[in-house]
Amino acid sequence: MTLFTLSASLILGAVFLMSAVPKLAAPRRFANDVQQYRLLPRPLASAFGYAIPYAELAAAALLMTGVYTAWAALGVAVMLGVFMVAVGVAMVRKLNLTCSCFGLLYRERVGWSTQIRDGVLLALALFIFVADTGGPTMADMLADPERLDHAIGLVLTLTTASAAVAIAVLSAHLARRQHGHP
Repeated sequence: MTLFTLSASLILGAVFLMSAVPKLAAPRRFANDVQQYRLLPRPLASAFGYAIPYAELAAAALLMTGVYTAWAALGVAVMLGVFMVAVGVAMVRKLNLTCSCFGLLYRERVGWSTQIRDGVLLALALFIFVADTGGPTMADMLADPERLDHAIGLVLTLTTASAAVAIAVLSAHLARRQHGHP
């Protein structure tokens, strides 16, 4: 994996980590938000709403560790495609919905800005899928710390992961406080 591909994987992984954790802190709220799109029968929409954060978390972990990066990027591309279709249908139906893409961390009305953001992330995921050469993983970086590209990759990984975890934990804390939990 080139340094550019590694950086792209870290960025996409961090975005999906920041997306997953706040949803996991308030799963019922996200499941209810998914139901508002009225694309699936209520029980299926609810199940989808509960499952998506775990899929996002798994993809983030794979992207950030470099393990099965191409497959994780493909999974992210599929999720983003589904999200873009849902937003597109909501726009056509003129539904006044907010995107809870990042839980309580960030909410916006669904519209063109949502589509553009998801389109950029989709392009990044497809780039990673195509460009990934299968190495180095986090284990490779730790095994050979004398190589400059591995050391840079390790620093980038740890920095990105730390920032993403800090933001996600803060968001989860805010979600708990909003629901009356200390």
